[in-house]
Amino acid sequence: MKSTEYQELKRFLYYVKDVSPRINGAEVNGMITDACKGAYDALDEGDKAHICGQQRILIDYVKKRGQQLSEAMALELLAAVGDCLNGKERKE
Repeated sequence: MKSTEYQELKRFLYYVKDVSPRINGAEVNGMITDACKGAYDALDEGDKAHICGQQRILIDYVKKRGQQLSEAMALELLAAVGDCLNGKERKE
């Protein structure tokens, strides 16, 4: 199975970081976070409410296990999982 679009984006950005002295890991992480937030902002209100609820469930789940997860990281995880669950993965 080939990578999802989300995985390809991350792979590309980390490759650029590795070969370019002009960008660092923090900037790459910021770009990924911004892309996830931008995709969220483009959703209609019903989808935003659904994603927000799933985000809260994920944050609470992690918190119950003694860890912390930021809203941005929860959104990124949902983006990664959603790409696969929605059947958007590309087959070889």
